[in-house]
Amino acid sequence: MVGTIMLAAGLGIAFLGPVFRAQNPAQLIATPRLGPSVKYPLGTDDLGRDLFSRVLSGGVDVVLVPLLATAVAFIVGAGLGMDSGYVQGRFDLVITRSSRRAHCSSSAAARHRFHIELRELGPCAGPCDLGILCAAHRMQILTRSS
Repeated sequence: MVGTIMLAAGLGIAFLGPVFRAQNPAQLIATPRLGPSVKYPLGTDDLGRDLFSRVLSGGVDVVLVPLLATAVAFIVGAGLGMDSGYVQGRFDLVITRSSRRAHCSSSAAARHRFHIELRELGPCAGPCDLGILCAAHRMQILTRSS
């Protein structure tokens, strides 16, 4: 119950915060680095912008960007995972091995090398490289279950 209340309060502040902010968050309104006061509850930043207005304005981005990234990764990963399970053959082999390699590689050099190797496999693999890099874990789950 407490978690639900905290989640509702956080989402309410994120989506309703821009409505209740006092100033434009990008406007230079006061002396830089003022402490908290009645007029500026969180003070001002190094440029003299109201921090409270900036916090209220930034909540929507903090909530929507991860949701959209997760949705895109799920859609791409689920689509490629189901396709590789249905089509099988060379396409399944390419998708499965590519997703395992992308899932295991963590360094930027390894991801770049993976991207180049995937491009060399042919025209069917080229458009899939972004989806594989973003959704390797979801594809492995869907491929194993089919």
